[in-house]
Amino acid sequence: MSKIQIEKYFNINAAGGADYHPKNDDFIFTYNATGIQQVYRQQLNSIFDPEQLTFRDDRCTNPVYLPNGDILYSSDLGGDENFQFHIITENQSYQLTRDLSVKHRFAFVDDEAIYFSANLDDKQRFDLYRYNLPVKEDSDPELLFEGKPQTIITPVASHNNLLLYNIYYGNTHVEPNIFDLESKTNKNLVSKLLGEKEARIYAIDFTDDERLIVLSDLGREFLGISMLSLSTYQLTYLESDNWNTHSVVYDSDRNRIIYAKNIDGMDQLFISELINPLAPIKLQLPDEKGNLVSGDLRSYLRSFVLNSDSNKILMSYACASKVNNIWELEIISSELKQQTFASGPNLPPFIDPELNRFTSFDGLEIPYFIYKPLSTKEPMPTMFIIHGGPEGQITPSFNKIIQYFLSLGIVVVTPNIRGSSGYGRTYLSLDDKDKRLDSMADINTLVKHLQASDPSLDPDKFIIYGGSYGGFAVLSSITEYPDVWAAAIDIVGISNFVTFLSNTAEWRRKLREVEYGSLDEDMETLIRISPIHNINQVKTPTIVIQGDNDERVPLSEALQVFEELKRNGVRTELLRFDDEGHGVVKRKNQLFMYEKIRQFLADCDILDG
Repeated sequence: MSKIQIEKYFNINAAGGADYHPKNDDFIFTYNATGIQQVYRQQLNSIFDPEQLTFRDDRCTNPVYLPNGDILYSSDLGGDENFQFHIITENQSYQLTRDLSVKHRFAFVDDEAIYFSANLDDKQRFDLYRYNLPVKEDSDPELLFEGKPQTIITPVASHNNLLLYNIYYGNTHVEPNIFDLESKTNKNLVSKLLGEKEARIYAIDFTDDERLIVLSDLGREFLGISMLSLSTYQLTYLESDNWNTHSVVYDSDRNRIIYAKNIDGMDQLFISELINPLAPIKLQLPDEKGNLVSGDLRSYLRSFVLNSDSNKILMSYACASKVNNIWELEIISSELKQQTFASGPNLPPFIDPELNRFTSFDGLEIPYFIYKPLSTKEPMPTMFIIHGGPEGQITPSFNKIIQYFLSLGIVVVTPNIRGSSGYGRTYLSLDDKDKRLDSMADINTLVKHLQASDPSLDPDKFIIYGGSYGGFAVLSSITEYPDVWAAAIDIVGISNFVTFLSNTAEWRRKLREVEYGSLDEDMETLIRISPIHNINQVKTPTIVIQGDNDERVPLSEALQVFEELKRNGVRTELLRFDDEGHGVVKRKNQLFMYEKIRQFLADCDILDG
C-alpha cells in the first residue's frame, strides 16, 4: 500500500457531540478536519460548510452552549487530560481556568451556573464547584463541598436549590446523592437500599420534588430505568431486566424520556411517557446496526440532545460502514436529516462485520464481530483487536483503523471477552482480580474456534492488537500462549500491575484496585497476572507504542517491557510520542504510527512489503 493510500484512510474525518443553540438555528460540534478535534459551528439544514471556532494544537472537546449563547469547551495539552475550560463569546475567546496541573471535569449547565468537579486542592480528591452565570474572564469558582479521596463526583441535575450528583467508587459501584445548596448539606439516597451490597445506581434527573429518574442494576443483571422516591428511598423499576439502557434524557415539558438500549452491541432509540411500566416507541436511526456515539471528557459526553421545543433530537451516529456524523430527528414525523457530512477521500466501500458467538473453555458464550476484506488471497492473516476498559465494549461503530487493516487484506476479529460491559453484571465481573487470566483464556479459545471452523484464515499469521487494557491483553496473550501469535501490537498497555498501580495518577489508584486487586491485599495476584514476570516466554515479534504524557498507564509500563523483550532477543520496536497521552489521537502521529505497523507486519512476513 502506498503512502497516499494510507493517508486516505487516516484523512477520514468524524463529527459528533452536537449541542443546539438556545435561541437560533445554529449548532456546535467537534470535528477533526485539521487532524485533531476542534470546535465548529454550523447552521441547521444548510450546506455543510462549518465555521471553525477553535484553532489549538491540541484537542478541543465537549462543547456546550451556555444560556446566553456563549460556548464552553475543554482542552488539554499533549494528551495529559488536565482539561481546562475555555469560553467563546460573540466578541472574544478566553481561558477560564488556568492551573495546568488540575483536572477540570465539566458536568452540566443550568440557568444559574456551570457545575464541575476538579482536583484543585488535592490531586487524589475531586471537589465540587460551580461558576455562577454570567461568567467573566476573571471569575473564580465557588467551592460547594469537598469530595472523598479516590472517588469521582459527577453532578447531573438541579432542582429547587437541590443538586443531584453521582459518586463513582468503581465501575460496578455508583451511588446518587443530593447536595442542598442552601443548607450546604449532603444526603446519600441509597445507603439503606444497598446495605453491604454494591450496585450501579446512576441519578439522571428530578421529575418533581418527590422523585428521581435513575438507571440501576440493583438486584438485576442489566441497567434499567427506575424511579427513586425521595421520601421513602424506595426503588421502582419501569422496564424489564434485558439489555443495558443508557443515554437517558428527561423531557420535563411532556413528562417523557428518550433513551437508548444496547442490544448485542448495537443501539436502538426509544421514547416513552414516564409511566410504570414504560410504553416505549422505537425511534428512527440512520442504520439498524450501529451506535449512538459518545465518549468521555476526551471527546464528548452526550450522544444526543433535545432542542428547546423538545420536538427534535440532534444525535451523533455511526455504524461500521458509516462515518461518525450528526443527524437530526423530528420526533413526531420520524424524519431524519443528516446535518454534517464528515468523510474522507474516495475509498472502497467500508465493510460491515458479522456477529457470532463461541463457547469458551468453561462453557461461557462469548460474542465477537468478524470483518472480512472484500476480496483477497486466501488464506488470510487475521488480527484480533482487544478493547480497553477492561469494562469496555467493542461495537460495530465506524473505525478507520479496522477499515485500514481490512484494506491491507487482514481479517479483523473483535471479541467482547468476559469482563466486557453490555452483557450483564455477572459477565462484567467474571474477570475481576484473581479471575483476570480467564479472559485471556477466552482469547485463546476463540483462536482455536476459528482455526477449526474457518479455513479462510491463515493460522500462521495471527496478530494480536490492543490499547490500554487491550494492550495488557496483548502482552498477557503472548506470554501465556506464546506459540499462537505471529505478531503483537501493544498500545499503552499494562505490563506490570504493581508498577502500574504505584505510578498511575493518584486519583485513579483506588478505582483501579477495585478491578485488578489492591497493593496492600492482593500483591500475590497482581504479580501472578503481570505479563512482565513471564516475559521470558515470549517468542512473538512485538511493537510497543506509548504516549509520554499518559497518566493512566505511565510510560514506565512500555519501557520495562520493551527493555525485557530486547534483552531476551525478541524482535521488538518502541514508538514514543512526546505530544500524546493515553493513546495516539493526532493525525500526523497516526499516519506515522500505522505506516510503522504496516512495515512491521511486512518485516514479520505477514504482509507483502
